[in-house]
Amino acid sequence: AYDTLLQTAPFAVAISEVTRFEWEEGGQVRAWDITLHERVLENGALETDDSGNILYDMRFWRDGAEMDGDSFLTAFSRLMDVQSINLLPEDYQLPATHEIAIRLTRESDMREVKLYAYGELHYAVSVDGEAVFYISRDAIASVKMPE
Repeated sequence: AYDTLLQTAPFAVAISEVTRFEWEEGGQVRAWDITLHERVLENGALETDDSGNILYDMRFWRDGAEMDGDSFLTAFSRLMDVQSINLLPEDYQLPATHEIAIRLTRESDMREVKLYAYGELHYAVSVDGEAVFYISRDAIASVKMPE
């Protein structure tokens, strides 16, 4: 179920659905915009796969400048692999401030994942305001978003 997925993989959003990605840390927000572009053949027709589905190319933008998407896709893949470690205690109260906020904007909504200090090795996680589990700091540290 969707709720169960959020409890184990808070960043599980298909990259093809994401139109904007934001990483807020230390009072600074870094943002990337993602656009899909239909592949157009030389004759002006749209390129399709064997099933007739239109093929798209993804383009990535940072501060209004187009960038190579490979480094972004590598970092995004690492983020999607981040899994929860365990549930937070039922009586756990989130700290007043978060250390990192990650926003995944889609056409119809936005998912906001906030990370809060939870000991030396973990972050407590809230997904769209609901705190349920914690994750490894090392897993987040391994995600190196491109500049």
